[in-house]
Amino acid sequence: MPATDDEGSPPPQVDPQKSQERGRPEFVTLVSSEDDKFKVRWEAAQASETIRAAMEEEGFAESRNAEMRFGEISSPILAKVVEYLNWRDKYKDAKGEQEVPAFHKSIDPEFSLELLIAADFLAI
Repeated sequence: MPATDDEGSPPPQVDPQKSQERGRPEFVTLVSSEDDKFKVRWEAAQASETIRAAMEEEGFAESRNAEMRFGEISSPILAKVVEYLNWRDKYKDAKGEQEVPAFHKSIDPEFSLELLIAADFLAI
């Protein structure tokens, strides 16, 4: 790849957060009601229909900033959502003999209802 284009200009700077193949961010930042930030890979975040819809809509601030705020989701619940998204992404291609740990065993029963409400909102 040349250091300059045909007119002698340097190539445009590429945002390191952007995936080169699709121009999408490598990570999405999810912000809880307490303003705690959680980074999750773009591909993992796509499991949520809510996140996917907001990130794919060009006019949305979330799409431009690769950040979504959830004023109704607390930090412990959002942390568990991110853990689930990462778990789902990691094991999405698991086949036959590969052992997949049961995610539900990591859920504290006292958070079950809040987590269910957040999962419903996020459509995961």
